[in-house]
Amino acid sequence: MLLLTSCVIVVLGIGFGWTLYGNKSPNAEAPDALERAVPWIWAVLRDKFYVDEFYGATFIAFYEWWHALPTGSIAASGVARSAAVTWLFGLWAQ
Repeated sequence: MLLLTSCVIVVLGIGFGWTLYGNKSPNAEAPDALERAVPWIWAVLRDKFYVDEFYGATFIAFYEWWHALPTGSIAASGVARSAAVTWLFGLWAQ
């Protein structure tokens, strides 16, 4: 059943793409067919579902903050960092 569902989704996607773009040669100055038809979907796809922005605002910002801690402090030692990360992930997992 899963194989059949996957195949149907693939065929629908190829059919939608063929309907949208067909066998036409694209004009470089003209906006994309999907951009004209559904601009909000085009914006989300163009920005890659905002995954990079989310990653930068969460994981990268956390590690930049973590790296900025003073090297000589207890919080910057390997044992304390490992304990803190384990504790944070424990809170997140609950």
